[in-house]
Amino acid sequence: MKILHHNKLVDVTKSIAEEHGIIQKFFSSAAYLFVYDLDAMPKDVARYFYPISLERARTLVSVIMADTQSPSSFSSAKGSLNRGDIDEISAVLSRLLVLVAKQYSRQRASYGDESIVYEIYTKVFNLFLKQLELPAGNKSG
Repeated sequence: MKILHHNKLVDVTKSIAEEHGIIQKFFSSAAYLFVYDLDAMPKDVARYFYPISLERARTLVSVIMADTQSPSSFSSAKGSLNRGDIDEISAVLSRLLVLVAKQYSRQRASYGDESIVYEIYTKVFNLFLKQLELPAGNKSG
């Protein structure tokens, strides 16, 4: 907990002196949403976050595929995406999430207010969809 507190990932919310003289501290998360930068982490640590990135990618691909009006390449690729494709989508989404979330790093959020989270993810998904519309070879991340 000292390391988390030192790195400002948690805050002390309450301290109580117990009968035997030991101070009991209660902690809470310092942020409403934590976004991790996989590129900045050692690979042996980043791998623990991979399932979350993978699930995010699967969700986005599923939503795009469900939209029959979508002009994306996914709509015509139903069932033909392989694990490598999903891994690449996952990496792109993670980078976009870091890029967008940095704009919100100083913004205060009330506990339970999901509107900022939805706003961040909406911007990420829109950026991702814009990348799909670019001609091959002109995609930027």
